[in-house]
Amino acid sequence: MSVRSSRHRIDETDLALGARIRARRLELELSQTALARAVGVSYQQVQKYERGVDRISVSVLIRMADRLGCSVSSLLGEADDEAAASVPAKLQAAGASEVLDIFARIQNGRLRRRLLDFLAEVTSAVDAPSDRSFDRAEPYPQPPKLPAEPVC
Repeated sequence: MSVRSSRHRIDETDLALGARIRARRLELELSQTALARAVGVSYQQVQKYERGVDRISVSVLIRMADRLGCSVSSLLGEADDEAAASVPAKLQAAGASEVLDIFARIQNGRLRRRLLDFLAEVTSAVDAPSDRSFDRAEPYPQPPKLPAEPVC
């Protein structure tokens, strides 16, 4: 099905592609002008692509994917690897939907990136061989007791 514009019909596939390009561009905190320069078009043309008004040539789509740091398949909405295909299964893990809800509320792209970097670091620490000295059931050392009356 398509949406009627004042000049011609806008295809839903073009709308979806434009929305994914816009979302990725915003995630990277990249302006339309910067993306346009990188792929060799005007910023007005990027606006038209993002709104689904104009169709994107394959060569421009490839350059966009490269500048946006993703695959053409991901911009087209296709799962291009096993990890993407296994997302529904991963969402079944306890707490996964809560993490996704919280992540979706973060509007700042830099904060999202920092959170992802932190989670990657935590994951690598969990996967690394543990230092068994921390696994002992010893209590934490008690802080020194303070005098009952202030010393002045």
